[in-house]
Amino acid sequence: MTFGTDSGYSLYWVVGPGAGSVFDLATDTLSIGRLEYEREERGWIRIPDRTVSRHHADLVWLEEQNLFQYRHKSQTNPSRIDGQIVTQDVLLQNNSQLAIGASQFLLQRRWARASTPPHPIKKQTDQGTEYFIQLLPGGYCETLSKEEENRLGLDVSIYWEPRYQCFLASDEAGSRPAITRKLGPNTSQNFPFRKPTALEVGDILTVDFCQYLFSQRPSQSRGSSVNSLRTPKSLIPGYRRLKKLGQGSSSEVFLMLDPEGNKVAAKFLLPHLVRNPEARASFEREGQIALSLNHPCLIDVIHVGTNDAQEKYIVSEYLEQGTVRDYLKRQGRLSYKEVVGLAMDLASGLSFLHQRGLVHRDVKPSNIFLRGQRTVLADFGIVKGVDLDTARTTGYTVGTPHYMAPEHFRGFTEPRSDQYALGIVLVELLSGRRLFEASDHLSLAHLHVHHAPDLEELLPDTPPSVLAALRKMLAKTPEERFDDALSAARSFARV
Repeated sequence: MTFGTDSGYSLYWVVGPGAGSVFDLATDTLSIGRLEYEREERGWIRIPDRTVSRHHADLVWLEEQNLFQYRHKSQTNPSRIDGQIVTQDVLLQNNSQLAIGASQFLLQRRWARASTPPHPIKKQTDQGTEYFIQLLPGGYCETLSKEEENRLGLDVSIYWEPRYQCFLASDEAGSRPAITRKLGPNTSQNFPFRKPTALEVGDILTVDFCQYLFSQRPSQSRGSSVNSLRTPKSLIPGYRRLKKLGQGSSSEVFLMLDPEGNKVAAKFLLPHLVRNPEARASFEREGQIALSLNHPCLIDVIHVGTNDAQEKYIVSEYLEQGTVRDYLKRQGRLSYKEVVGLAMDLASGLSFLHQRGLVHRDVKPSNIFLRGQRTVLADFGIVKGVDLDTARTTGYTVGTPHYMAPEHFRGFTEPRSDQYALGIVLVELLSGRRLFEASDHLSLAHLHVHHAPDLEELLPDTPPSVLAALRKMLAKTPEERFDDALSAARSFARV
C-alpha cells in the first residue's frame, strides 16, 4: 500500500486479524483505527477490534529525520510501543514494535532514503539481550534459543523469526494453548492461538495446564538455551547422540546409537527437573514399570540407568515409522479395516496392563507407535495402580483432556477409563476429527461429563453395530462400558 513517495519502511502485521499483511509505507500520513464499514479506505489500516478506537493513531513522516512519528489519537484506548504504554507522540525507530488492541505490528526499514538503490536490512543480533520463559508462579527459567526450535509442553513450539525480529509461538496439534496479554494498566486480553503468533515481552502462555511468562533480560552466558543445557556428561557412556526427537512437558527424547550401532530412543528428564525429587521419583517409577512389561503391543524398553551426571534415563526401541498421530496427519483419516487392526492391538496391550493392576491414563494418537503391521502403545509416565487409594488421588490435571474419561476429570481412574480413551481414538481415526473440541479445558471437561456425542454426524457411513460398540465404549460411567478392553475391541471389529 504505497500512494505517495516510498519512505523505505514497511509495516508488518504480525499478530491480529490481518496477520501476514505487509504495508510498504509512503511518506503520506497513514491513519490506523477501527472503521465501521468494510470497504477499503485510502490511507487507512483498518483493525476490526473493539479495543481499538475508530481513529486510534496516525503515522506521520518527518522528512528532516527520515523517520515516522507515532501520534496517538484515542482518548480511551492506549497504545504500546516496544512494550511501553504511550498516550502521546513517539518517534519510531527501525524495528519498533507497535501494539494496538490485540494486534501487533513491526516497523522495519527496507532501505535508507539517502541511498540510491534499496539494500537489505542488517538483522539485529541482540547480543546484550536474551529471551526466556519462566514457569509461574516463581518457577524455573529457561533461555530460548534463536538457532533452534524450542518446545513448550507437548504441542507448542517457540522459534525465532528473523524477518520480524521476534519469537513466534505455534500450536502443532490443536491443543488450544492461550496467551494472556496486557492491554493497559488494568486490562488484559486472553486469546487462544494455533497459527504462528508473535510473542510480546510480558505475555503469559497457558500450555498443558501450566502458565509461562515470556520475558527478556541482559545476557548472562551464551549457549545456555533450553536446547543446549545438556553437556557430554549428560549422555550415556558408549552411546552416540544423533539428534533430538522431541520433548514433552517433563522429558525429552534423543535418537542415539548404542554400542552395537543400533538406533535407540533415549529419554531423559528435562534439565530443570533433574533435582526435583517428585519428578525423579515419577521418572524412576516409569522406567521400572516399562522395564517389567513384555508384550508385542507395548513398546520395548531395553535399559534403564543413571549416567555420569546422575541423571536417570530410559532406553527403548526406536520406531522409525513414527506415531499414529503422524500417520493420521498424512492420511486425513483411516479406513475401518485399518482401524480394526489398530483397535485389536491396543486392546491387547491395554488388557495386559490391566491384568497387572495398571491403568495407562494417557491413551492418545501421539502415544501410539507403528512397528511394521503392528500398533504399539508407549509412554508409561503417568501409569497408575488401580487400588482405591492411588485411584482417588489421581487428580484430573494428569492426562490429556481431549482423551480423558468423565471419572478421570473427577480424580478417579480404573481400567475402563482407558477403554473410554480408546473409543475416542477410534472415532478420531475414522473421522479425522476429535470427538470434542472446546476453547479451554474446563469446557472440555463439561463436554466429556455431560454431553453425548453425535456419532452419526461424525461417522455418517458407519454400520449401526460399529456405532453401538463405540457408544458403549464412550458411556459416561465405567459400569455402562464393556467389561474389558478386548471385549470392546471385538465388538467394534464385529467378531
